[in-house]
Amino acid sequence: MGREYLKELFSDSNVFWIFYITALFVGFLIVVGLVENLWLKKPINGLTKVAILAVVLFLGIRWAPTDFISQETGIPQSQTGAPTISVSQCPVSHPIKAVFSGVIHKSCIYHVPGGTAYYRTDPNWCYANRNEAIADGCKASD
Repeated sequence: MGREYLKELFSDSNVFWIFYITALFVGFLIVVGLVENLWLKKPINGLTKVAILAVVLFLGIRWAPTDFISQETGIPQSQTGAPTISVSQCPVSHPIKAVFSGVIHKSCIYHVPGGTAYYRTDPNWCYANRNEAIADGCKASD
């Protein structure tokens, strides 16, 4: 299967995530089965299984092949603006913080310096001015 075929197959990010989480869960069941039967030779208790599942899901989602779904996340791919410098910091040249959320119903809120929530906002994207944020479909926070 080529990457283009997979991109087309998973063009709806919901289908991708359902398939991906199911694959992670099946992988978890296989790992637990192998550990129980081949290594420990006895069943693993429920709490340990929950902990293993949490780790598998966290790592699986953390390293998900996002190039299949990046067009569905709502974060602009080639529009104006710039990526963040760190978790909560925008470049000096792009002080407007924007937060994109939702997969199905994408929304974007932008925050200007001095605004009520500006300093506690962790942006996904940054803009040089309000007009750039508005052009990408963002709405003002206050």
